[in-house]
Amino acid sequence: MFKTIIVDKVMFQEIQNIHEDCNELFICLPEFNSLSPNSVRLAGISELRTLYQIGRVANQTHLLLFTRNGYGRLKTAEGEFEIGPQTLTVLPAGKGFYFELASQEWQTCWFILKDSQQWKGIKQMQQEVFHCREVNVVHSTLKLLHQQHELEGSGKSAMESELMDILFRYLKLALGNRQPVTGADSRVWDFITQLSGRLHIRWTTEKIAQELHLSEPHLFRLFKSNVGKSPMQYLTELRIQHARELLKHSNLSIEQIALCVGYNDGTSFSHRFRKTVGTSPGIWRQGQH
Repeated sequence: MFKTIIVDKVMFQEIQNIHEDCNELFICLPEFNSLSPNSVRLAGISELRTLYQIGRVANQTHLLLFTRNGYGRLKTAEGEFEIGPQTLTVLPAGKGFYFELASQEWQTCWFILKDSQQWKGIKQMQQEVFHCREVNVVHSTLKLLHQQHELEGSGKSAMESELMDILFRYLKLALGNRQPVTGADSRVWDFITQLSGRLHIRWTTEKIAQELHLSEPHLFRLFKSNVGKSPMQYLTELRIQHARELLKHSNLSIEQIALCVGYNDGTSFSHRFRKTVGTSPGIWRQGQH
């Protein structure tokens, strides 16, 4: 659950403790042809484990931190905040902060932006954590941009330019669509991040609502606002996605796979698979070999 605790007279220090278990890919965006060198200092994609602590007395640049999975903990002069999955953490220039790993693994991507006219809107913002629909697409686009930069070819610069435009479009969209984190939102995202390991359970909308201590209409609204789908639509997509992986990479029977992803039998699973994918599980599996 998202928490805020007021802290008086906070003293910040310059801290950078990064365990060797952490993997960080640093991306120097000023090297890209389509971006002004004064716009972004650095970007990165991080998979953090064991220990990760960053503290700044008064940051000279803006920091945008997108969290895909896992948890961090943020401390500012105004309070302590939990950084949960699918959130954007905004840390404007000129203010001290401290954040650290708060779960077994924390997957993020981040941007260090110059305190310039281009990002003047960030200067007016508070140090805050918001739910963000654009997390996954920002992460994917940044990763693809890095991969494209490593390639050789005549169309490299044009592709980089297109990807950069997409990336900055989503960055600005994320900053404009900030949604305050609520306890109910956090419970929904906690459930979503754990759902892939609980697909075998016979979920219904009523059962999910009970699990999250929400009414069914409220649950429906939260799913729609956070992932753009109803609970059962999201669940079905995840089940079919997982079923495809099992069909492709395991020797389990159709009946066994049906049970693994939460269907009562092979017949009901096959009906749903055919309706979603357009062919039966058996025929789809044959096409993968």
